Amino acid sequence: MGADKNIIESNVATSSSSIYEGGTLSQITIKDLKNNEVAIRQLINTHNALAQKYENAEQKSSELKSSLEHIKTTPFMAIVSSIINVIGTIIVGIGVNQCSSNENNINALIILGGILIVLCNAATICYPYSRKWFNK
Repeated sequence: MGADKNIIESNVATSSSSIYEGGTLSQITIKDLKNNEVAIRQLINTHNALAQKYENAEQKSSELKSSLEHIKTTPFMAIVSSIINVIGTIIVGIGVNQCSSNENNINALIILGGILIVLCNAATICYPYSRKWFNK
């Protein structure tokens, strides 16, 4: 029994380099595959499994690149949003000042500034979800 165990252990390769560089495992030849439906199916299954793994890795890589790009642009979006918010607030302030001096006039500046502030805040809230829309 001990001799059988030594024979089995000597036929097991310890690394992939020993398999491909003249290791103890025999290579598969075309003769071995000819008319051997089980071996051919196993090769096809192995190929399909590796192709699926490759496709999954490519998809994950694409998702990670998209996420990284989103993270890189977040500070820029925050700065632009802050500037637009300040501009909208200033416009609302000017509109309120004009409305208070002229009581009968509803000023369009208040509406314009309010729209800028609402859009800016909505863009800040929706920005994390934009990656899904723009990176399809």
